[in-house]
Amino acid sequence: MSQCIKSWQIGSVAKWKGPYGDFHYEPNKFRHVGMLAAGTGVTPLYQVACSIVDNEADETFVQLVYACRTAKEVLLKEELDCLSEYWNFTVLYVLSQDPSVKQITRYGDKVA
Repeated sequence: MSQCIKSWQIGSVAKWKGPYGDFHYEPNKFRHVGMLAAGTGVTPLYQVACSIVDNEADETFVQLVYACRTAKEVLLKEELDCLSEYWNFTVLYVLSQDPSVKQITRYGDKVA
C-alpha cells in the first residue's frame, strides 16, 4: 500500500473500501495474545492492546511484534512504550532496513 501511495501525484484520486468484518475481544479468554503488525497495521492492534491493559480485571498478556523498514516509520512509538510499562504488554520493534536503530531506542527497548 505504501508503495502505491508514494507514486501518487497532486490531484490523484483514490477509491477506498473497507475495512470489512469485525473483531470482538473477550477479556481473559486467552492467557497470551500474540500480535504481528507492519507499518500502519499497528493502529487497530494498538486499540486492542489499550483495552486489555486498561482493564484491571483482564490478565491477558500481550506480545506485539511490530515491523517497519526504518526507525522513522515506527508509528505510535511513545504510546507503545507507555503500554510496555504495564506488566502484561511487551513490544519488539523489527527494523528491516535501518542500520542506525539508535534513533528510536531507549533503555530496555527490544529491537531486532
